Amino acid sequence: MPQTWELYRDGFPDDDRCFQLPFPPVTAVNSVKYLDSNGNLTTMQLNTDYVVDIISEPAEIVIANNAGAWPITKFATPNTVIVNFTCGYAAVADIPPAIKQAIRLLAAHNYENREATTEKSLNTLPIGIESLLAQYRVWGEDDDS
Repeated sequence: MPQTWELYRDGFPDDDRCFQLPFPPVTAVNSVKYLDSNGNLTTMQLNTDYVVDIISEPAEIVIANNAGAWPITKFATPNTVIVNFTCGYAAVADIPPAIKQAIRLLAAHNYENREATTEKSLNTLPIGIESLLAQYRVWGEDDDS
């Protein structure tokens, strides 16, 4: 269901004109703020400083054509860029059937394997669940898989 998140980054992309947002589907980017080189929190303006592509999955924030380049952030400071965004399905009816089926399979699996101890290894998801959810998996820049 819809949720509001804040994504913290250590700066804007160096060589790329865009960066991606996690947790699709993203329905809105509410704000993009950054600590400028003097340490002041500055709010960027939608369609002037940046544009948002929420049609793509994962959604992307792209530097606006007229802006030229991402602003300079405070040097050697973590979390200098803060993106506030809304994501999630608006209603239960919007959730894809494969995700609903995966939830049912996982609930059944957990019901069948509810003991505190077992001889089975329960470290991985059953193969059917992974297959149903594979098309919805978003790979991040830090994923090794």
